[in-house]
This record gives sequence, C-alpha cells and structure tokens, in this order.
Amino acid sequence: PVGFFPTGIAFDGTSIWVTNLGSSTVSKINPVTNTVIGSPIAVGLSPRGIAFDGTSIWVANSGDDNISKINPVTNTVIGSPIAVGDAPFEVAFDGTNIWVTNSGNASVSKINPVTNTVIGSPIAVGLSPGGIAFDGTSIWVANSGSSSVSRINPVTDTVIGSAITVGTSPVEVVFDGSNIWVTNFGPDTVSKIIPF
Repeated sequence: PVGFFPTGIAFDGTSIWVTNLGSSTVSKINPVTNTVIGSPIAVGLSPRGIAFDGTSIWVANSGDDNISKINPVTNTVIGSPIAVGDAPFEVAFDGTNIWVTNSGNASVSKINPVTNTVIGSPIAVGLSPGGIAFDGTSIWVANSGSSSVSRINPVTDTVIGSAITVGTSPVEVVFDGSNIWVTNFGPDTVSKIIPF
C-alpha cells in the first residue's frame, strides 16, 4: 500500500519511487522486502511523472505547475519547486538535462539539474503532451490531444520535422534501444516508430 491514486513510477538502482496523485506525496519502496521506506515525502499538488537522473529524483507536480527535486539518500525535497508550464505530466532525463511535458499548454520545458533552473523558453509541441522519452539522440513526446508524436533535438531545443501521426490519444512513449513505442489510449493499440 502507498498513497492515494499512485500514478508515476521510477527506479533509482536501489529503490522504487511512486507518485501518489491523490495524496500529493511520493512513496519509496524497498524492492527486496516489498515494504515502504519511511514516511511519504510531501511534494506539490497532484504529482504525476517521476524520473531519476543518477543523483536525484524529479517529480512533476501537475496541480502546482512545478517540479520537485528529491534527495534519494535523505528522502527530503531539495530547495524550492521549479516552475515550468501548465500541468506538467511526465519527466525524462537525457543524461544531461531534465525534460518535462506541460500538458496544459502544449509545450516541453528543459531544466538544468545542476542550477535547478529552466533553460530557455518552452518548446512548442502538439496538444496535451504526456509521455516523454530519450533515445540517446532525440527527445520523443506523445501528444495526446493531437494524436501525434513530436521529436526534439536536445542540443538546439527545436522540433525536428513534422509531428508523426499515431493512434488516437497517445499517452506514453518508450525507447527499446532501437525503436520508439507509443500507447494509443483511444483505439487500444500500440504504435512502433523507427527513428530516422
């Protein structure tokens, strides 16, 4: 058992981390004993996406339009929340920076994890962006409201080419080492994209 409406989940190499959307907390789980470690960690309102960057845990607080950074050793929030776009949904790490989909204003924010500041202006993508993933070269974003996937160059912070049409209401996206996979919530299907 964790908090109310567990949503996002991540692994830091040792522990499992879960965002509790309805409790505005994050739970840490020992995967060996299958027990919760310590008390839930209070973050922002309605946390959704969560990611580990090798050092810290990053949480998208969809109800507060900001990101919380957690020290996974002390289980405490580091500094103040980082303001991003409207209704942040998912978080990804590209090996250097943190990427956040802003589902409420069709954009993606890029964060410097050292200075804890947003880099540049939000990058416009499709409507209601949700899932986000890094394939080693590009950032891929599932645009739920546009039934498409956008590809971003993480160096120039620009969208590459036109959005790729997939199924209706794509929600999540993942990279398997070769291809991009997208869940299409509407038609109960999955799309496979071959990066070019």
